[in-house]
Amino acid sequence: MIDRLSALGDRLRVTYEIVVVNDGSSDATEEILNRLATANSAVLPVSLSRNFGKESAIMAGLVAATGRCVAIVDADLQHPPEVIEEMFGRWRQGFDVVNAVKVHRGKESLAYRIAAKGFNWVMTRLIGTDMSKASDFKLLDRQVVDILVQMPERNRFFRGLVGWIGFRVTEVEFQVGERAFGESSWNLVKLIRYSINNVISFSAFPLVLIGYTGLIAALLGLLLLGQTFYNYIKGGPISQASCPLC
Repeated sequence: MIDRLSALGDRLRVTYEIVVVNDGSSDATEEILNRLATANSAVLPVSLSRNFGKESAIMAGLVAATGRCVAIVDADLQHPPEVIEEMFGRWRQGFDVVNAVKVHRGKESLAYRIAAKGFNWVMTRLIGTDMSKASDFKLLDRQVVDILVQMPERNRFFRGLVGWIGFRVTEVEFQVGERAFGESSWNLVKLIRYSINNVISFSAFPLVLIGYTGLIAALLGLLLLGQTFYNYIKGGPISQASCPLC
C-alpha cells in the first residue's frame, strides 16, 4: 500500500504525507511502521494505545493529517489507491468531498451481505443520504477535515457526518480490490453492534421512539382513568374482571 501511494504521489508531483494509523495492533505493526517511516520520510505512523475501533482510528488520522486535502483509504488494498488520482482531479475542479462508491461489494458471505444491506437501508432512511454503495474511501478538502475534527461527538459515524455537513460533493466509482493478506475482522455480530451504536449516536430515532412510547403510555393511563371514574360514578367496585386493560 505504501509503495503504491508513494508512486501515486510522485506521479501527481505534489507534496504528500502518508499517515498510517495503527489501531492498537497486538502484532509487530508498530515496529514495522517505524522501520518504514525511517526508510520513507513521507510515512507518518500514528499508534493508538489500544484498539479504539474504526471510527476513532479514522478520526486520529484526520487529526494528524496536515494536507490541503486528505484521502481516507483502507490499508488492505481493497480500496485501490490509484483511484485517488481521479478523486484528486475532482477536488482540483472545486469539489470539497469526493466519495468513492462501490460498483460491487466484492467477496462477502451471504449473512454479512444481508446484514450490510439492512444496515444501509436503515441508515439511508435515518440520514436521508443513499448509503447503499457508501464507503469510508473519500477525499476531503481541508475545511471539511477541520470541521470534522472540531465536532464534539465521542461516538462518531464518519460516513454519516461527512454527508450531514454538506459542501460540494461528487462521486467516483471503483471496483473493490482483492484483500492482499489476512482476513477481515468484521463479522455479523460486530456489524450489528456497529449499527446499533450508529443509530443511537447519529439519529434522533431513539428519542422519537421514547417519545411515542411515552405518548402511548399516557393515552393508556387516561383510558384507565376514564374507566375508573366511570365505575366511581356508577358506584361499582373496580375489579380485575371489569378492567378492560387487565
